Amino acid sequence: MNNKPSNKLPKWDKTQIDEQKKINKRLTIRTIITLIAVFIVIIVAIVVSFASCNKDGTPKGPGPDASAEQIEAYLQNKFADNNAASIDQVQVADKTKILMVKLNNVDVSSGNSSANSFSQLADELQAVCSYDLAKKGVIFYGVDNYQTATTEKNKLSFAVYFNQSNINSLNSDYSDYIQSGNYPELFENANGYYLYELFRRPNKKLMKLPATKSERIISESVDGLVK
Repeated sequence: MNNKPSNKLPKWDKTQIDEQKKINKRLTIRTIITLIAVFIVIIVAIVVSFASCNKDGTPKGPGPDASAEQIEAYLQNKFADNNAASIDQVQVADKTKILMVKLNNVDVSSGNSSANSFSQLADELQAVCSYDLAKKGVIFYGVDNYQTATTEKNKLSFAVYFNQSNINSLNSDYSDYIQSGNYPELFENANGYYLYELFRRPNKKLMKLPATKSERIISESVDGLVK
């Protein structure tokens, strides 16, 4: 009797073959369903991305009835790449109900830095003018720490006030005009402004301007905000 092992693989019977075909079919269907689901998720993500942005790819702002917190989040997102005049906080003045936008990194130590800071401020100014909270106008302001021989204290460095109609009258390329060295006109065109002496002292162009214009609305609006 020949007991040598066979080198042939065992033959599957018809039942085994049919069962394997069913398993393969189920796996194929599951794979197709998974791929379709992934494709749908990708399409939805693309649609949402386009819906949340303007044609130029910038994020869409909230509706005209947005709260100060919503406007703040939008501005911080829209102008996240600003290397000057960066958005710190947005709120409404208690007394005047003017929309208050606090800025950081406004540098007037040179002509170039001033042009850069105030041109970006001009962009931000035009971005907020359509909101209901801006109906009373908008004040952009900055607060810095100043040290004298006897004291060290936070003070209002600058504030510039535009009413809504004045903002709407600005040309769409106004920030480019400011960038080209015409930044004193941002203050001259404003409905009111304030420039702290130590803030503007390094800048010859700003030193030629009067220190204030319609200061009362500025002081009433920033009351309690300089800490």
